[in-house]
Amino acid sequence: MQIKTITYQRVLSLGNYESKRLEMTAEVEPFDNLDAATETLMKIVERKIREEKEVDIVARIKTLEEKASNLRQEISYLEEKLSELKNEQDKLTPLESSDNESINDF
Repeated sequence: MQIKTITYQRVLSLGNYESKRLEMTAEVEPFDNLDAATETLMKIVERKIREEKEVDIVARIKTLEEKASNLRQEISYLEEKLSELKNEQDKLTPLESSDNESINDF
């Protein structure tokens, strides 16, 4: 039996009841290694069907990295403010306790 073409199809679930289907067919010459040609075709289909999804994932990762960086900066700023407030509180606490003592003297 002479195999002249090979076909590989992949269906990828996109979620939300959606899917994406890609099918490719290749012609095989009599001197071609059938296993190697099949493997190559499968790799191409698997890579191609995910390309768009990979681009979306990479973009989402970049967005999340930017948000994480912004959150780290905000945390750093808030930690500085907290430290300042604690210092102010420490400065006020002795005054408040001396005021309370003088009130108690009456």
